[in-house]
Amino acid sequence: MPFPDDLLEQAYDLAHKEPTDPKQASLRRTVAHNFIQLQQHRHTADYDNSKQWSRTDVLNVLTLATDAFTAWRAISTQDAAQDYLLQLFLPKLPKQ
Repeated sequence: MPFPDDLLEQAYDLAHKEPTDPKQASLRRTVAHNFIQLQQHRHTADYDNSKQWSRTDVLNVLTLATDAFTAWRAISTQDAAQDYLLQLFLPKLPKQ
């Protein structure tokens, strides 16, 4: 089952919102961009039997995951990061 497109869209949208702190913006973009790439790679690995994964391919994907977790650890205790996480994983509510 592919990853929901709306969740990938939310990750992309959140990655491009600019917080006041440039360092936090960069780390948040790293988390979101790597999240998107990792989900795309997971989908390929699960559903594209023609893809041949080399050792370098796998190491690159592992680096994406490591970088995302490192960036998340650096910002995870900030309120803005917690808001980001909620926005990423909770469904969008209709505007009233």
